[in-house]
Amino acid sequence: MQIISGTLKSRRLYYPKNRRFRPTQAKVKEAIFNIAQSYVDIKDCHVLDLCCGTGALGLEAYSRGAKSVYFVDRYIQYIQKNISTLNLEQVPELRIKKQDAAQFLKQYKDTVDLIFFDPPWDNAELYERVFTQLLDAPYSTRNTLIFFETRRENNTPNLPDSTSIKCYNYSSTNLTLLQHHAQ
Repeated sequence: MQIISGTLKSRRLYYPKNRRFRPTQAKVKEAIFNIAQSYVDIKDCHVLDLCCGTGALGLEAYSRGAKSVYFVDRYIQYIQKNISTLNLEQVPELRIKKQDAAQFLKQYKDTVDLIFFDPPWDNAELYERVFTQLLDAPYSTRNTLIFFETRRENNTPNLPDSTSIKCYNYSSTNLTLLQHHAQ
């Protein structure tokens, strides 16, 4: 697994090689950024990487010039290892928070342009708690983009009228893009 583009292009990222860990596939990661670039300039974005795992999506955004990235996960050892390996420990625009994503969102107040949410596929309860908060977010800008990954056979939940949606399928992964139009 590696960074695809930008200042850190081709740099390798650590990820645990066990069955419980599911890093975002390279073709899905590339699709996310190709899609995002048709909506926003990544260089102008403040990014949240929720359930970040290795931080691959947030690090890709940073490599492509994102203004800031906030990594959130209950288990931060993988993102810490990757930030250390990439010699980015002293970069103030990269912040890590060891916390449940839903709890984090309850207290987060800064505005954000781009959100990645890639929870463990078998944790439906976390998915529901976070998803509800994402759609009622005080930190959304006018057209915040939210990308989330689910198992292909999962259905997309009902969404309010203020949210537009696009779904993409890649092998066993559903990639859903929400564009929340804050009031």
